[in-house]
This record gives sequence, structure tokens and C-alpha cells, in this order.
Amino acid sequence: MNTFQRSLTILKKYFKKHKVADISELKKLLNTSSRMSIFRRLKMLEYCSSFSHAGKYYTLKDIPNFNNFKIWHYNDIGFSLHGNLKETVLSLIIYSEAGHTHRELENVIKVRVHNTLLNLVKEKKINREKFKVSYLYLSHENSKAKAQRANRIQQDQGIRESSLPPWIVIEVLVHIIRTNQIVIDSVVISEQLAKKGLVLTKDQIEQTIKRFNIKKKLDKAHQPTPPAD
Repeated sequence: MNTFQRSLTILKKYFKKHKVADISELKKLLNTSSRMSIFRRLKMLEYCSSFSHAGKYYTLKDIPNFNNFKIWHYNDIGFSLHGNLKETVLSLIIYSEAGHTHRELENVIKVRVHNTLLNLVKEKKINREKFKVSYLYLSHENSKAKAQRANRIQQDQGIRESSLPPWIVIEVLVHIIRTNQIVIDSVVISEQLAKKGLVLTKDQIEQTIKRFNIKKKLDKAHQPTPPAD
């Protein structure tokens, strides 16, 4: 095996180029069969494990460009500053303004979370309530859950045009333009924005579409101009 300092240099160069690696790749890279030796070096460089793929992938903490949810995906491999999958789902729920549905969480995390949610509910770390046709997952702290529930109801009812936050208007219109949207589908736009770390409800997007009289099908040459700040 290489000297300690040289192996650190090798690891840095490898991750800079390849972004992620599993343990078998690192063993070949450092010419060792010792997992302990590898993790000693990874610890020195500050690494994190993937929350997807059973935590089998690793990267250095200065590699990812984490989004607003503190999540980063490299292809289909997910990393989170919150920790593993369970810790990530828990953090997303308890720190959210209006709770999260199962679908919203999967749009953000991009892996199945059904069993994780059930376990968190059974362990009484989160609350679950029926909301319309799905379940809404909330903080287990009653006062926080009450506030989240109220915010969700307000979102569901739709925000009045006069109080629609400017950042929502800008985000939706800019996204429509940049992604060259021809058929305007509020559900699709919501899912696309969620992947970028921005969770907006279907009603919020519909409100913006109506406000600027955007047609459901747009001519590329007549797409909307985003409002000035």
C-alpha cells in the first residue's frame, strides 16, 4: 500500500475526477484489502456515504453541490448532509414548513421511502395524517405539526394573487422559459422544481399561470417574460 500522505493525494485526485466510489474501487486504487485503512484515510479527508444503494458509495464532502434540501445526486446515487436515508427523511419532514407527502419526498430524494416512513411513524418520530387522497407526514412535536398542518391547508386552498410571494412567480416563469416548456403542466413543473430543491404546490404554480395568462400550449416564439425584481 502507498504511504499515508501519498494515498491521501491519490484519493483526492480520484474523487475530483470520478466524484464517487465504492469500497471495491478504493481497494484497487490504494492496493489494499484493509477496509479499516481506507476509512482512516477517508476520515482524514472528510467523506460522506450515500443514503441510497445501502450506503455503499462514498464521496468527499467538498465534491457535492448540495441543493436547498442539503441533498446531492450523482447519476442515481444520492448523498445527504442529514446522514443516511432514515435521517434524511426525518429531517426533511420535521424542518419543513408544511409537512411532506410520500410523493413529494420521493420527488426530492429519488428513492423509495415507503418503508422508511412507516418505521418513523412506528417509532413515533413523526406523525401521519390523512390529507385529501394521501397521507401528510408531520413533525412529532405537536406545536410544530399544528403549524405545518395550517400551512398545508393554506397552500391547498391556494394563495391569493395579492399575497403570492414574488420568488414563486419568478421561479415558475424562469423555469418555464429555461426548460422550453411547450405544454404547460403544473404537476410536471412541480416535480421538475422539486428535483432542484424547490417544493411548490400545484396550486401555487396554477396561480402563477393564471396570473400571467399563460396558455396551456405555448408557441416557442411567444413565451412569457419573467417579471422584473
